[in-house]
Amino acid sequence: MNDMLAKRKVKILNNHYILEVPTNIKVSEISNDKLLAHLKHHYSSISNKVLIQGGCYGIYGIFFEKEFKRDVKILEVDPYISKISKKNLLSNDCKHVTYDSKVINSVAKKFDAYTNSSKPLTSILAESISGSVSSFLFKDIEEGTGLILINDCTLKNVESLLNHIDNDNKNNKQLIIIKKSCIKNEENLDKLKIIDDYAGYLFYSKITKESYSNNNFIVEEKMETGISEILKSIKNLKEEVNEIKVGHSVQLNFFNTINNLRPNLERGDLLILERIIDDIINVYEKEIYNLNKTVTKRDKKIRALLNSNTWKYTQFARNRLGFDKVSFDDYIEKNKHQESFNQEKIGKLRSEILKITNKQNEINTTLIDVINKNPETHENLSYSPIHLSRNLIESTEPPEHRRKLISLDVEENTNRFNKIVKNIFHEKKFAGLAALPSRELALKRVVNSLVHQVDQLGVYLNGWNHIPDFLNHPKIIVATSQDHGDLGDAGKFFWVNDFEGYYFSCDDDLVYPNDYVERIINKIKYYNYRAVVGWHGSVVSDFFKDYYDPKDRRVFSYSAGRPFDLDVHILGTGVLGFHSSTMKVSLQDFERPNMADIFFARLGQQQKVKFVVMEHKPKEIETIEEFQEDSINKHGQKQVESAKNVRKYKNDISTNLNWRLNNSQALKVLLIGRFDNFKKGGIHKSNLLIKKYLKELGHEVYTIDSQSTNFEIFDNRIDVAMIYPGDPNRPDYSESLQKMDILRGMGIPILLNMSYNSNPVRSKFISKTINLYNLEKSKSKVCLMAFSESMKFDAHLNSIKKYIVSFPKTIDVDNLREELPSFNDREGIFFGDATKLNNPEITDGKVINWVSEARKRMPKTNFYVIKHYSGKFEIPNFEFAPFMESAELMRWISKKRLSICLNQFTTYEMVPVESQSVGTPVVYRSMLQSLNEAIGLTGVPVTEPSIFGEMCQWLYNDENAWKEYSRLSLLNFKRNHISSSRIGLETSLRKVIAINYEV
Repeated sequence: MNDMLAKRKVKILNNHYILEVPTNIKVSEISNDKLLAHLKHHYSSISNKVLIQGGCYGIYGIFFEKEFKRDVKILEVDPYISKISKKNLLSNDCKHVTYDSKVINSVAKKFDAYTNSSKPLTSILAESISGSVSSFLFKDIEEGTGLILINDCTLKNVESLLNHIDNDNKNNKQLIIIKKSCIKNEENLDKLKIIDDYAGYLFYSKITKESYSNNNFIVEEKMETGISEILKSIKNLKEEVNEIKVGHSVQLNFFNTINNLRPNLERGDLLILERIIDDIINVYEKEIYNLNKTVTKRDKKIRALLNSNTWKYTQFARNRLGFDKVSFDDYIEKNKHQESFNQEKIGKLRSEILKITNKQNEINTTLIDVINKNPETHENLSYSPIHLSRNLIESTEPPEHRRKLISLDVEENTNRFNKIVKNIFHEKKFAGLAALPSRELALKRVVNSLVHQVDQLGVYLNGWNHIPDFLNHPKIIVATSQDHGDLGDAGKFFWVNDFEGYYFSCDDDLVYPNDYVERIINKIKYYNYRAVVGWHGSVVSDFFKDYYDPKDRRVFSYSAGRPFDLDVHILGTGVLGFHSSTMKVSLQDFERPNMADIFFARLGQQQKVKFVVMEHKPKEIETIEEFQEDSINKHGQKQVESAKNVRKYKNDISTNLNWRLNNSQALKVLLIGRFDNFKKGGIHKSNLLIKKYLKELGHEVYTIDSQSTNFEIFDNRIDVAMIYPGDPNRPDYSESLQKMDILRGMGIPILLNMSYNSNPVRSKFISKTINLYNLEKSKSKVCLMAFSESMKFDAHLNSIKKYIVSFPKTIDVDNLREELPSFNDREGIFFGDATKLNNPEITDGKVINWVSEARKRMPKTNFYVIKHYSGKFEIPNFEFAPFMESAELMRWISKKRLSICLNQFTTYEMVPVESQSVGTPVVYRSMLQSLNEAIGLTGVPVTEPSIFGEMCQWLYNDENAWKEYSRLSLLNFKRNHISSSRIGLETSLRKVIAINYEV
């Protein structure tokens, strides 16, 4: 039968596909290009699932997946046609088309599409089938199927199908397209109508043709089907929460359940469609995972060799990997090809993921428009995110088996877990205000401006003899001074004890804009839940005396407007909001009435919480003027004798506080670098030291290995991420960038090490890359890690100068316990690593002329290099020292009189800096990216070979000069040691955060 097949190029719309079809069948007989084009242009909004009767060798499956991006089920009687169709789908990379080829009777089983059967297929089916369409029954129509296409079927079965759908009220938006030859007479239907007649097909639907070109109806359909699922899930989870007990296994099961529903719960209906898209992305991620997985440990070594100039074809490398020369060369070529193929395919897959992600953003925009137009339809859904604990879990399983888990250390998470359980389904929004009876008319306006913005509004009535009728509202709760005492303005915090969520304290004489609550929540999120946000505040002077004196306290009023956010000491409690995780507040914190602002400010100072007056326009909040003369503020200013005049008490508290602008809370830092791999290199050590010293400074640090292929990042409350892999030519660099893209999508500021080395080629690459990253306005900014401020003067980096952030090098060498050798106890000059010294790409040309200048002045002095690897060393008259561990190497350098560095194009030269730890003076070529600042004038910088020779001869022979530089070296090393410069780690990360805020 294979002889009867031929490959054909089939054009579907503007794209071409290769299919195998029988030689005796024309493509035009099995494909209707006019129909497909008509569907594409006029029916773009059909639901996600498509059901096709008659596979047509896969053509329609390819069309609906590739051109329509839909899931397809094809019903085909003939198993042989199914087999060929599946092959065509596979060869065209269709992954969302399934086949149902159930054989319905013996007659159909014998039917052969490739013979000149006297009976057409329709006749055979008509002989023995009743109540079904081709090979499927009505139960085979899956819920959510948006389109049914019938190419070849009996008249009776078509009639049954149309009547069934006409009477079915579950899906009123299905589109049924039937070939005219399958319909004898126009059916007498109630709801189904013919809405289109084109290219030999009739189009049946219960809605208009125009509806299928309107994106809104498919969105609404998805939300309708999703709402009931979400609410049902929430109900089930609430029942589970009522019975839950904190413990390792219980938490595990609970969070498994929560995270399975997390897309629905985080942003409600906005993520119903995203779940579908996530499934598509998961398919791509799985394929990337499998491509990466094919690289064995041995292959990774080969890949390392391919990226190494020194090891590439050496006998040492071949022997280490068990190759002879011929097999090694063969393997090199094979590995190159496979690696190139894999990387090309991975690149395409990542490109597809990026396209899909962009599509997600478009869908979200559409969904938000629908919600804004129809708010009453979606009022039961929660849009606020659920903030679970920080999750940075690495998995050894492929993507489809990953479980999104929380850290399950019971002791660490018990309290946090209990709080999460209370509000796992919704971040509650609560507004509280205290009201006076004289302001009843004003209160009604205030309430009307707030009640629709929050889940609940609490009104504390001070001195009222009745409860106004307008407070009889399902969202409003009332407390009175008759029951709980006159609390004054502190009544607005009556409900704050043990509250979890967003709390807004308000006043009874202000009318709030319609988006007031939403804007404060967005600003709280902008500050990563680290700030209390308000519209009115003040800054206390260093020489404070009087709360109401403008010289002692500068006020930034809600009515005046603010062009930008401003850190303040005190916030007005009538116009502020905070999240319960940011600041712990209880009613008992307010010790007396009418002093809520100062008590709240004192609490913020005690808990070191950042207070921000957010940007806003003038008079966005309306002041009800007739009540201002009776305000607490006016009574204090004018010294009115009343309970509202609390000027003395405010001054007493204010003068006893050491006022600080609390903008320096501990950071939550994510490090991506070499933790589990490349453990012998300096970068691994640096990553561990960064983690260690950031923790010592009081910050929370989380790590992911740069080469980890399975990991989860859930919490976007990370303040900053540092990406510190190997050189851009190393394999873990590109793998780190994949993780970085996820973090940028979460809005997390990035500090990236790109191994700047002063080489103009590398500098241009860095500049282009950073600029490209930071053109993406929807993502966080990427800053470049620099080990010296001097990098900013590289002309090739001018365009990214504002993104360059200097970062202290993690220098850490244990001091030798024994006494350091004196001048006379030392001999010889140490020139560093032989491989680097012999590499003109590192030394910016051959260094023989530099060495010669020193040699001719000191012909009898020993010159030393350390030889880590095999290979020819071309510079004559050197002594070779073997590889040594750190302590042994430092002991050996301590016996040398000078340490030399002639390298130019490396990221950082550690050995000269470490040489200073044992009092060995350093002579070095000027090195913009590291040594000029790390050593500076505590060593001897040189720019010419002849000067280099002179300086070496002088220092080597002049004992007094040598002692001075040895003393400077020891002092400078203490300055450079990471234990001394560790605060620079925090400084750099805060700069990265500030750059992101500024941009």
